[in-house]
Parts: sequence; structure tokens; C-alpha cells
Amino acid sequence: MPEDGTDTAIDGHALPSSPSSASTSKSGSMQELISTLISSEVTHGDAVDFNAPLREDILLLSDILLHIIKEHASIAGGAPDKLAAKVDELLHASRRYFTNPSDETFTELLAHIRDVKHPSDYLEIARAFQEFLTLADIAERQHRVRRWRGYRSGKSSLSYRQTCRDAFNLLASQGFTPKQIRDTLLKQQVDLVLTAHPTQAARRTLLDKYLHIANLLAVRDRTIMTPQEEVDFRNTLEGEILAAWQTNTVRRIKPTPEDEARNALMVIENTIWTSLPNFMGTVDHALAEIGQPPLPIDSTLITFGSWIGGDRDGNPFVTSDVTRDVIKLCRWRAATLIYAEVDKLMFDLSMTVCNDELQKVVAEIPEDVIVNSSRKTNLTFPRGNVPRDEPYRLLLTVLRDRCKVTEEYLQQAIGVPNPPPPPPGFISHSKDLLEPLLLCHRSLVECGDHLVANGRLRNLARRISAFGLSLVKLDIRQESERHAEAMDAITQWLEVGSYNQWSEEQKQEWLIKELQNRRPLVPHDWPESCTGTDNVSENVKEVVATFRMLSKVGTDALGAYVISMARTPSDILAVALLQKIAGIQEPMRVAPLFETKADLENASSTIDRLLSVEYYRKSINGRQEVMLGYSDSAKDGSRLTSVWGLYNAQEELVRTCEKHGVQLTLFHGRGGSVGRGGGPQHLAILSQPNGTVQGRMRITIQGEIIDHHFGHTGTAEQTLERYTTATLISTLAPPHPPKPEWRALMSQMSNTSCDFYRRVVREMPDFIPYFRSATPLAEIGSMNIGSRPAKRRATGGIETLRAIPWIFAFTQTRSHLPVWLGIDEAIAQAKESGKLGLLREMYRNWPFFKSTVDLIQMTLAKADPRISAYYDARLAPEAVRHVGAYIRERLDQCIRLILEVSQSNDLLASDPVVRRAVESRLPFTDPINLLQVEALSLLREAEEIGKEEDPQLRDLMSVTIQDKLTAIPPSIRALVELQAIIRVCLRMGATESKLAFRKSVFQLYEQKSIPESNDDFWSNFYRLPETAEDVFNLFAPKDIRRVRDTAVENLETLLRKTLSRLFSFLALTTRPTPDDVRDVLNCIRILTRLLPYVFEVENGELEGKIFWEVANGAQPLGAKLCQAVVQLLFFRGFTLPEIPDPKTGRGVQYSIWQEGIAVAVKPPAATRDNINNRTETMRLLLTIISRTIYCPAAKVLKFENRWGNAIVCGLEKKAVVSLLCSMLNTIINYQPVGWVSLPYNHLLFANMEEQLVTLCLQTFVALLDIRPGGTQAQPSQSQDNSRRPSLEHSRRSSTASSSEAQSFSPTAANSSESKRETMRNDFCFYTGKLHRPQDFLLLMDGFCRVLKNPLDAANTYLPGSIKRVNIHVEVLMLFWKLVEHNEKFAHQAMETDKVLVILASVLYFAVEARNDPAQIGLLRMCCFILHILSQDRNFAVQLNSLFDYNTVGAAAKAVPNFTSGTWADFMFLAIHTMVTTPSRSPMAALHEHLLTAMTNVSPFVKALNVTTATKLLSLFNLFSNPAFMLANEHNHKNVFFLLEAFNNILQYQVTGNTHLVYAIVRHKQKFYDLHNLTYEHAVSELNRVRAIRAQKQSGDSQKQPTKSEKNEGEEEARSTESLEGQLGSKAPSATNGDGSNSATASERRQSESDSTGTDTELSEKAKGKLPAEHSSGPVAGGKDGQVAPINDKGKFQPNQEWFNYWRAHLPLSVILILVDSLGPTIEQMCLDKGINDDKTVLEYLQSGTLVGLLPVPHPIYTRRFHYSDAIRIWFTSYLWGRVFTTSNGMGAGEAAKMCPPIWTGTQIKLFVVKVSA
Repeated sequence: MPEDGTDTAIDGHALPSSPSSASTSKSGSMQELISTLISSEVTHGDAVDFNAPLREDILLLSDILLHIIKEHASIAGGAPDKLAAKVDELLHASRRYFTNPSDETFTELLAHIRDVKHPSDYLEIARAFQEFLTLADIAERQHRVRRWRGYRSGKSSLSYRQTCRDAFNLLASQGFTPKQIRDTLLKQQVDLVLTAHPTQAARRTLLDKYLHIANLLAVRDRTIMTPQEEVDFRNTLEGEILAAWQTNTVRRIKPTPEDEARNALMVIENTIWTSLPNFMGTVDHALAEIGQPPLPIDSTLITFGSWIGGDRDGNPFVTSDVTRDVIKLCRWRAATLIYAEVDKLMFDLSMTVCNDELQKVVAEIPEDVIVNSSRKTNLTFPRGNVPRDEPYRLLLTVLRDRCKVTEEYLQQAIGVPNPPPPPPGFISHSKDLLEPLLLCHRSLVECGDHLVANGRLRNLARRISAFGLSLVKLDIRQESERHAEAMDAITQWLEVGSYNQWSEEQKQEWLIKELQNRRPLVPHDWPESCTGTDNVSENVKEVVATFRMLSKVGTDALGAYVISMARTPSDILAVALLQKIAGIQEPMRVAPLFETKADLENASSTIDRLLSVEYYRKSINGRQEVMLGYSDSAKDGSRLTSVWGLYNAQEELVRTCEKHGVQLTLFHGRGGSVGRGGGPQHLAILSQPNGTVQGRMRITIQGEIIDHHFGHTGTAEQTLERYTTATLISTLAPPHPPKPEWRALMSQMSNTSCDFYRRVVREMPDFIPYFRSATPLAEIGSMNIGSRPAKRRATGGIETLRAIPWIFAFTQTRSHLPVWLGIDEAIAQAKESGKLGLLREMYRNWPFFKSTVDLIQMTLAKADPRISAYYDARLAPEAVRHVGAYIRERLDQCIRLILEVSQSNDLLASDPVVRRAVESRLPFTDPINLLQVEALSLLREAEEIGKEEDPQLRDLMSVTIQDKLTAIPPSIRALVELQAIIRVCLRMGATESKLAFRKSVFQLYEQKSIPESNDDFWSNFYRLPETAEDVFNLFAPKDIRRVRDTAVENLETLLRKTLSRLFSFLALTTRPTPDDVRDVLNCIRILTRLLPYVFEVENGELEGKIFWEVANGAQPLGAKLCQAVVQLLFFRGFTLPEIPDPKTGRGVQYSIWQEGIAVAVKPPAATRDNINNRTETMRLLLTIISRTIYCPAAKVLKFENRWGNAIVCGLEKKAVVSLLCSMLNTIINYQPVGWVSLPYNHLLFANMEEQLVTLCLQTFVALLDIRPGGTQAQPSQSQDNSRRPSLEHSRRSSTASSSEAQSFSPTAANSSESKRETMRNDFCFYTGKLHRPQDFLLLMDGFCRVLKNPLDAANTYLPGSIKRVNIHVEVLMLFWKLVEHNEKFAHQAMETDKVLVILASVLYFAVEARNDPAQIGLLRMCCFILHILSQDRNFAVQLNSLFDYNTVGAAAKAVPNFTSGTWADFMFLAIHTMVTTPSRSPMAALHEHLLTAMTNVSPFVKALNVTTATKLLSLFNLFSNPAFMLANEHNHKNVFFLLEAFNNILQYQVTGNTHLVYAIVRHKQKFYDLHNLTYEHAVSELNRVRAIRAQKQSGDSQKQPTKSEKNEGEEEARSTESLEGQLGSKAPSATNGDGSNSATASERRQSESDSTGTDTELSEKAKGKLPAEHSSGPVAGGKDGQVAPINDKGKFQPNQEWFNYWRAHLPLSVILILVDSLGPTIEQMCLDKGINDDKTVLEYLQSGTLVGLLPVPHPIYTRRFHYSDAIRIWFTSYLWGRVFTTSNGMGAGEAAKMCPPIWTGTQIKLFVVKVSA
């Protein structure tokens, strides 16, 4: 969008006009209004703005709908604007209620509802809301496809990783080979089963129209249209929306099972049939990327099943005749699709060349068959005129005719009870189709026509493999009681007794006997034609008829036979016998369904007993399917009990089947809503218990989920890919099992939840009457949304009610009781027993428990007690309303307890994506709820008085219920855009204010010297904008520069007026009004926007003139602003809660924001507005001190940042301490958790607390980095040498609170202001005075919590389930600064095990960043911090503890070869990984820091494992390579560091490091080679390796070395390149490329004498073991006085003198003594005793002693990290570069509105900004 806002287009495309917009009188066209509200920002990290098309789609759809409503609404006699106006009133009243949920706003909303008088008006209003939501959903689906495509093409990013490429990369990172991945895929089988649950309330007619609308949007996305095509597109789209609006949304006729089957088949035909080959092609492409061949063309990753027409459990309308007709219908539609594809294929395959196999088959086809198979109705070759030299067509013409015969027969057979036998040519097996197609494919491939073979032909073969001959395989489901009833009738007819009276053992014995008996049990026509069957019930006859029918339809069309309420082995055996009786030749597999609490608990024992029956176990061919019911188990015993019962049942079933050697396939009967086991399916699969997937899974796709997942071709492809990748990951890399204590507590909570749930639902006397009266239960049952009754039986209570009406009845009333009831009591009892801490641990670390709690949180966020109470008040008798009051009381308790467990202040606080998705839907659904209550009240009132009900009220009920039956709402972004567009289209006020603001901006540079007294003009800038985004969008950079450069006096006046308004706000003594808050927020936004453009002016002239010129000794305006900004951060009613303190009154009160450091009493909780206001104020504070970024890096140390000085030196002590502690407490209290299952969360509204935490981190670090007065070095914490009289007038005397005084050391508390010297950084000073151990523990806990988040998010088995919060860089910066400024913190941090979490994070980030040029800053900082950590002895000692996989196991996955060991092993292997990085990365410049860290800790390392020892010797082999050491002047230092580390370990910790000792002895020749190395040999090796590399690079193959020379040379070249390649031809500078030296010259010289010692330190025995040529001397990485040789071209050139110098000082003496002594001893021992394994040698080394053998240990010397000026410059640049980049990506949605980029486009000088393409 143009910056001046004058263009009426978005992204260069003119917006479509409409009659409604053309007639707008208040402010021009619709396009102008929209352009001021919808920004065109590009999502951070995306090359293309994918949000603009979503806005355009919603704008277009809503504009058309509004026009249609105005033209075609019938409200108020057809008044064109009244409905739109009423919708607007309700939407705004609803938004006010959402923003401020109070009795007052609820009453206001209710008044608008009650103001509507006529049922027809109710209906149209509800329909308008429903259509808005539906169109938003359509636009969002297309947006999802758009982003998915963008992600695949590299133009877009996604927060979740669910593509095949992502899954393959994840598995590869887990160590799985590409072949393992492909082989697992080949064995994988996912079966998606469509069901007709009555949750898809929308009519198929409307769904079809919505599909057409979605397809039109998709076409527009991919098409460049001419103007005429644009008009045609608009007209077609408007016609579809008009048709939908004019279509009755209410079903007048209840659908039959056949209708439901047709609806499901339409989805398959319209989308899945097209999507499946595209999905398979995606898999092939992903496999090719990892070097694997494509899947075979007949492979089936996903198949489809159905219950529609086969599920007779409680549905009397599904009979044997219905099932038979549904199967015929499925086969007919499949035949129709296949015929059309074969006909097209005939036209494609016109090739004349084929292989011999095909030629032979074609030659055998009789001529008359070819002629007769070519019908006149065929589209191609209708008269048998197929060229005889085209073999593919000849083969396909016969196949096409068979397809047509099959299609015609099935079409005629539908509805015919006994059709004639199939005609000749009828296709009854899928192999009859596949074999000719596979033959054609083989022939084409052999003839080189791969592209043709892999086109339509392969697609058709894959479709047939997946869909078969019937599109779906039909499952049959029936209750076990019906089968028992049939068995009882048979046994009584046979006069062998009553089956139902037998014991389980008797039943099994008789069933098995009859199964093994070859004679028929009953006649084939039993019971119809047999005598003595008069008493056989109709139910029994229907059961037998069903099995007879199944015997005739063939197994190709059938799936599993599911038995509901299966509890015993006889229930399964009875079905097996019924199949035998019916004559089913290939029996259907039988799947028992366990769905109640008791059934789930007994499922394993039931299957165990069943598999113990030898006959049955042999009959199932080693495979058993078990179905698990999610809905009924939750209804039976509570949601918590259900999920835990299902979890345990799956684990136990797997163990049971493994015991019997049987493969288990679990069939998950999930619903769409949370209460029925719903939720993101990708997450659900990934959270299955360990080992329960095993590459096989069946899962139901129910009701509205069918349309949501498969209603669009693009989303269908995504869905198939998600199921495939989730199953693959769960098979190869399943989640870890939970801890035993978690299981125990979960079991206890499950029992508590179940008991309490049943007490309420089953035992509370008035519950059932309340349930029936206060909810629309009866109305849900009367809707024509499904063929199945709402209850299984006409009689009975809750137990007979189906789960769907049970769940949705409470969904309508907004209490959502079935989802949460029971968990409240379970948590309460766990808390009372002291288990709250364990619950929090489970929530943090157990994905299964966290997802369970978060799903409940999501549902609780939708609950509304006021709306629920309104249902009670209007519908429930007074006598039962106490039940509703009790439910709401428990609801409130549940919310509080859930928040305690998640440690959040608000529901879904850790997942702002889901939270905002829920919240943005509420303004649309709240009015619908209230409309529903009115309809229910009127309907029931009419029923009571016997009055005929108004049919429109019944329609209204259907519309309102339909809306809320939608389980998956549109995304948050779609809804927010929709609300914005509705506001634009219906109300003009907000837009007028923005246009007025733009006009004021124009005047700033068009009208010179606007009078300062013109308050009406100047007040526009702080009264008109609504958000920071408004200010930044409407006051564009070119506008600011134009004002600054051409009308600077207006800029100065604007700044003064803004500051004046801000100062007047601070002077308030009364509670600030909303207008006051609005004004000061806009002042903050204006200053944040303008200051960077003031700062960028060369030499700071403008800045000095406006802010720092002092007249008459007055305080500079800049100092006043700094003080005012800090005061705003502590202003009651603005950034602090409005709780007047009687001591201080209103206004500024320096009260720390949150509990933690220096807080004795927990402060009042901040409101959302407080947090938002803090965020915006902190942005201004950060902007103020960002003056540094407009200073060149070379001058930054001497640059005087007057703004920074005013903050760090010019504030009173109370302000400094309060701000310091507030920022620290905000940081350490932050909980970076989230549940990432919904798509596009990185585009949506961010958690505003996250923005505040980020700003606090960046601001605090920036303040600590300020060097007052431009000094070159910051005084240390122990120095108190500052005094600043020039700024002292800005202070007010204050006394620290007792808790604050306790938090800072006495030297701080007792220091006098008069004793301070000039220009001290108070933030550094008081940071250095923190001293309480509990405060340090809080800091470390907070740091570790944040640093662990990226590790967990990147390596979770549940991709997307943990939200990644990218503030780890800032946390590491702050940790570094605290260690630098506070010695006590540094000391205590190293003593706690928390420092190991810091270590894990540092190494993880460093390893991950080592090859990424964009992460060089993070890599460098991690290496520096590692060096700093290694300086502390306590840290080094802690490295000997075992690595903690439970806490930071994710970090270990980033380090190859590390599987177990100590922290020292982990650290050394990570360093090895970084040092051996095979690329020309910046790693080489950091080797010295890494090796120094290793050397520093080496004297304390006790037990390195064999892997670490091996890698250290491997590293030594690389470093000691002569070619490497001579590559540049510093490479030899690496050998010195490594030898010093070896010496330290051998002299101090040799006892526990036998693996290293043995490794050194085994590689003794390498040490001898290094000791005996000559200059001539080293140069020769260098030249040889370089020659090999040059030959390899140039491709010169003329000189062919011998095979042995070639192998040896290439091997050495590769090993040298792995290190030399990092360095290139030029060595790193002495300052490591970053300005740091590992030690000063004197320190290095000292280390030479301290590291190894001299000959006089050796014992006489040790001296005797020195090699003859040994020359002892100081050990160091070189001597500063030793200048490296440089040739005439300025390049390094090794010479003899340089080589001899460092060669003579190699610290080899200790190692040579070791190998000279132990080497021969070990060799001789192995020869004498015939030892050929390492274990015996290691035992010998462990039992022996080296005392007296090795020299006396030298003093331990630690190389300390040196803070050079270069490092300080680098740190400042990196810090502000980080601030700059995070500002550009601070958030989306609401976060973007509050936190738009600040410095983008300004003339930054501190660093270079590069914009990637």
C-alpha cells in the first residue's frame, strides 16, 4: 500500500467496486476506506506477502454478501439497510461485552437482542452472522492452501512441520537412514473411515455452493485475468453467494443412509479422487530429495473406509437392503470414475513401440473382441477403428469395454433386490484392472517413455490401489447383544439350550465346536423357510439377512465387522460363526469396540482370552484389529478418565498382542469436538503411547470434519500428507513413556474424576430435569441433520443418550460441562495432597498431559457463565436452577485450578494463537446464543399453552445450532479481517479519523510554520489514531523526512506539543480517563515513530537543537523525556493497576511490576491494558537509547549517548531499582510454553507478554552496555567511582523499601549520593549489588526455562506442539552481562546444576549455528560464554555428573556420537563437532576459545568415555597433520591446546580416564611422529596435499597416481580439508576475528612455564624415561615475540626458523613417558596372555598406578576470557542488530498493530542492513 495512503488499490490491484460502496456518501469509495485499515506488510521471513490475498478474498466476499443482504433481505418489509444496521449494532455490542465482560455490557447486548421482535428478523440476523462466518472459513481455507504452496516453493514459512520433507528431515536428524524411511513407508497403512455422525448440519446443496466459491477463489489465485474475465469472475462469484443466501439452510427432510452415502461419495469424487495422486507425487518428490526411488505405483499409503450405510448400531434405518444398495452405489460411482479415466488414457497412449510382453498379450486378443468392444457411445474410437499398430490402445479398448459393462450393470442393479447375474466382462476384482495398467507401465518404462508412464497411467493405477472397485470399503457395525440374540434363537431352534443362559465358557466351547464342524449349522434359508421359527424376532431375522447379504457382495467392498459393547471372547466368536453360517468364503475381520470405562479397563484381558483360543488365533493370520471409542468413554466416566483409560488400554493391548505374536491395528473412533476425542489429528497421532502405531492405523473422519479436511482439493492433499507423516514419525520415533510417578498420579486423578463426574451426572437428583430443560436437547434431536436417532434406545437415561447430543447440548449453553467436569475435583484433591508441583512438572514435560490440559483450556475459554445463567433463567424451572448455579461454581473452580497447574494468569495464556482464535469468534457466536435462547423460550411457551408454534422459530433453532456444531472455526486472521471489513462497510467513524490524521500529516510539510497555538490541529496527532500500527502506517518514512527536511519548525512544534501532553498526563492527581490514556499512548507512538528520523541526521545537530540545548539552567528537554518515560512505566491506571495507595495517592508510584527479586509481597496482577501499555512505553524507552545505532562502529566506544547517560546516570535510585527489578522479574516469571497444532500461528496475534519480555531483555542488556560519557571501559561492580552533578537536579531523594534493601548488598544500601563520582552506570552498579542466593536462584530458573524452550520445540516428537519463543539470544546476552557485573552471581551460578542447562543450551545453539552465516553472532557469543564458564572450577567439577536426558535430552540430539556419558563427554564431543565442521565457516576464528575451554576444564575431568577419548585422538590426528600445521601461522596452536588438555588429564585425573590413556597408547605412533617431525617432511606433506587438492579441483586427470597413492592422498586431503578448509589460505588474525585474545602476552608466557614445567620438576625415574632427543621447554601456543614468516606477496610462508621454534616447545614429555612405559608393557601382556579384547587391558589400567611414573603435576593454569575493546564493539553491534531484526518480526495481528518495526528504513551506521531476496 502506498505510504501516502492516496492510492485506492491494495498490492497494485484495484479493488472491485460494488453498488453498496459506490453509494457511500460519508467518505468516498469503499476502496479508500479499506486501504486505511488493512496494511500490506510482508510477514517476517516470507518473500511474498501471503496475507494480502486473504484480506482481498474476505473483502470481496463480505462486500458481495453485504450488497446481497441489502438488496435481498426481507427484514422490516425489505428495508435495504435495516438488517445491515442491526448486524452492525449487535456486532459492536457483542465486541464491547467481549472486551469488558460485565453485567452492564451483557445487559446492553441483551437489550439489542430483545429489541428484535419478529421471528423472521431473528432468523435473518442469525443467517447473516452464519454466512459471514462461512465465507470467512472459505477464504481461510484457500489462504491455508496458498501458504502451503508458498511453503513448498520456499516463499513462505509455517509454524508447524507436517510435510513429507519435514518428516524425513526430522527422522534423518534422529539417525534414521533414507532407506529405513522408505521401507517403513512401504509397509505403512492408514485407513481413513468416513462416518455419518450428525454434526455436519449444513446441507449438501450449500456445501456444494461453498465448494464452487472456494474453487473460484483458487482459480483467481492462479490466473491472470483480462478485464472481461474479471467481470465474469465477479458475476459468477456473486451468483454463487446469492444462490447460497437464497437457499434454505434448514433441511426439511431427514436424510436417509443412502443420502448420507451419496454426500460422502461426492466428497471423494470432487476432491479426494483428484488429490490422492497429487499427494502420492509429493511423497515421491520428497523421497527423491533424500536419494530414494519413488514408491511402487500400486503402493497404498492411505485407503478409505466408510460406516455410512453399514453402521446399524442403534440405527433401525440401516437394514440389509440399505447396506446392499449403498455398496452397489459405491461400486457404480467407482466404475463411472474409472471408465472416464480409462477412456482418457486410451487417447493418451498412442505410442506404437512396446515391449515383448505387451506385444504378446495384444497379439492374443481376437479381432472380433476389438471390434465389438468399441461402442458408438465411446468418446474415442467408437467403431472399432483402433489402429492395429498401437498396442496400448488395443489393450485398453478391451479394458474400457469391461469398465463400461460394469458401470451399466451396477447402475441398473441399484434398488433391485435380486438383480440378474453380472454379464460377461464384468469386473469383480481390482486385479482385473491393475494388471493391464501395470503391464502398460512396465512396457512404457522399458521403452524409455518414463514421463508418459508416470502421468495419467500411474495416477489411475494408484487410485485403483487406494480406492479399489468401490471407492470405500464398507465397515459393518452392530451391537453384541443383537448377535447374542441371534445365537440364542439358533440354539433354541436346535433345542440345545438357551445361548443367553450359558456361561462364557459354555458359549466359547459350543462356538468353537461349531466353527470347526464342517456341516451347516442351520439350513441356508433359515429362518424364513424353516418350521419352528415363528418366535424368531425381526431383529434376529435382520441380523441373519445382513450376513446372507454380505456373503453375496464380495469382500472387495467390505472392511471390518465392528462389534459395539464387546466384552467377552464369545462376542467375537459369535460373529465368526454367523459369517460361517451365511457362507462368507473370505470372512471379514472382526474388530471389537471398547468404549466405556469398564470396557477399556478390561480390553486387554478380553483380547488376551480371545487370543488364547487356539482356533481363533490361527484363523486371523496373525492380525487383530481393535477399535477404541472416544465419545462414549468420555460420556461414561469423564473426559479425563476417558483419555487416561484410552492411553492405558492402548499400551496394554499392544503388550497382549505381542505376547501372542499377533500384529495389532488400533482403530480410533474419534469425534470432531474435544468432548468426543477431537482435536488436531496430527498431534493426536504423534501423542499416541510409545509403540502403539507400528505403521498401521485406522481412524474415523466424522461429520463436519469430512468437509473441513476434504472439502477442498488443496486441504485434502494437506490432510493426506499430515496423516502419513504423523504415522511415519510415530512408528519410527515414538514419544518416550511417562515417569512412574506421573502414571500413579494420573491413575489417581482418573479415579477421582470418574467418581465425581458420576456423582453429579447420575446421582444428583435434579440433574436430569435440569439437563432436559436448560439445554436444547430435544431440539437437537428433532433436527434433520442425520439418519440416526439421538438415543440408541427409546427408553433409558443419560447412559442411552448418544455422545453427540450430550456434548452439543451443553455446548449450546456455553457451560461445556462434559469436557471439564471431574478434572476440577481431580486437580483439587491432588493439590490438597501436595502434588501441585508434580502436576506442573507433568504439564511442562509430558506432551500427553499438556495437550489434555490445553484442550480443556481451549474449551473453558469458550465457556460463558452469564450466557449459561441466561439459559437457566429463561428455560429451566426455578426448582432445578440450583444445578446450573452449582455447575457454574465448579466451572469457576476448574478454571482457577487449571491456571494453577499451567501457572498462567489467563486461560490459554501460553497459546495466544488458540486463545485469539477462540476470542475472535465470540463476538459472532454470543449474539447467536442469545437468539437461540429467545427462540427456545418462545417455542416452549407455545408448547405449554397449546399454541401452534411459528415454523420460523424452528428454523431459527436449526440455524443457531448449525453454526455452533461447526467444530473447526475459521482462523483468527480470517475472523479479524472479517470484523475489520464489516466495521468499514457498516460504520464510517474510524475511517474518517484515519483520513483526518493523514490530512494532518500532509499539512505538516505543505503548510510552513503552523502556529503552536493551533491546538485543534496539533491534538489530531494524539487523539485520532487507534493503534501504533495506525501511526506508523499513516505517518510514512517519506512523510517524516519531508517534514524534517522542508518544514523542520513543524517537526519541532509537534515534538514539543507531544511532550507537553505527555508531561501534563504525568501531572494528573486524579484517575486518568480513557481519553487521557488514549492521548498519552498516541504521544508515545508519535515519539517512537519520529525519534529515529531525528537521530539519523548527521552530527546530531537536529537532536541537539531540539532536546539538549539548555537555556537559563533549565533541564534539557531530552533529560525530561527520559525521566518521563521511566515515570510512565510506574503510573497508576496506566502501567500499574488502578489501586490507589493511601500513602502516595495516584500518579507515579515506583512499585515493582511482578513478584520475584526485591518483592516481599506479591503485587496486584496487571490487567491486559497495563501489560499492553508497558509494552508500548518500553518500546519508546528502547527507541530513546537506540541513538547508538546511528554511530559508526569505529566510534562507538568514544561516542557519548546523551540519552543513555540520562537514563543510567540521571534517575533517582528508587526509579533505577524499581525499573531494574521490574524488568528482571518480568523476564524470570515468563512461561514460554505453547500448544502448536493450529496452522499459521506465526501469522496471528502474539502473546503480548512475550513482546514485553523481549523488550525488557533488550532494554536491560542495552542499559548495561551503556558506557557513560563515552568511556572505553565500564567500571567493575566493585568500583564506586561515579558522581554526576550535571544531572543531579533530575533526582529526588528516596529510600529503598526493606525488601529492596535486602536484595542489594550493604555497600549499595549504605552508599551516599555525595560520595559518588562522575558518570556511573547505575544499572550496572545495582546489578552488581544483587547478592541474595534466592534471587540468583530465581534468575537461573528463569534463564533455564527460556533457554530450554527452543531445544524442546525443535526436537519434540510432536512437531508444532511446543511454541518456540525466540528470545534465547537476549537471555544469553543478559546472562553474560550478569556474570560480568556481578561476581557473586557468577560464583553461585556455577555452583548450581542450573549452569549445566545453560551449558546445554550454549552448545546446542553453537552446534546448530556453526554452518549458518546468518547465525555467526550467536555462534560467536556461545563460544565466548563457553570460555567464560570454563574459567570456574565449580563449573568444571560439575561436568563429572551424568548428563541429564530428562531435562535437556533434546540438546544431545544435536551432537553426533553422543549417546550417554557425563557432561564433560557432552561438552568435548560438541566441541569436536564444531571444530571439525567441514566448511569454510567462521568456526576457525573461534577454535582458540573452544580449545581453551576444553583445556581449562581438563584438570577436573574424571571419567571420559570411550567415544570421547576416540574423538579427542581423532582431533589430535587432524591437528598434528603436518600439512595442517603448516597451512598458516596459527594452526600449530591447536596442537598445543590439545596436548595441554591431555597433560592436565594425565597428571590430575589419570585414574578415572583409562579410556583416554588406552587411546593415547594405541595411537602412540602419532605422538612419536609428531616428536620426530622435521621441517622438510612437513613441507613435503603440505605440498603433496595441496597438489592433490589442486588436481581434484581442476579436474586434471592426465596424471594418474597409483591406486595406493591415490587412496592415501585423497584420504589425507579430505582429513586436512575438514580443518584447513575452514581457514582458507589466510589464517585467522591474532584477535580471532572478533577482537579477542584468549590470554595476554604475559599470560601466555606464564602459561608456558606453568603448563608443563621443566626437567627439574621431573622425578629421577621420569627423567630416565625421557626420549633421548627430548628437549624440554615452555609450552604455549607460540610466543608473541616470534614473528611468523611473510613472503613478498604478504602471504604466510613457513620457514625453518619458525618451525623449529614452536616444534622445540611441543609439550610431549608427559605423553611420551606414558607411552614409552605402558606401550611395551601392554603389548607384551597381550602376547603372553593371548588377550584380544580391550576390556582386559582397561581392567589392567584401572588396577595399576602411574605414581612415580609421570612428572610432578604442574600448577593448574586457567586462561581467562579477555574483554577487549574489539569485543565490546562487537557486542554492541550484535545487540542492536538483534534489536533491529526482532523489531521487524515482533509479531502479527494484534502484536503487529502494537509493535510495528521502529528502525526499518532509517540510515543505520552501526551495522550494515542486508535485505535477502
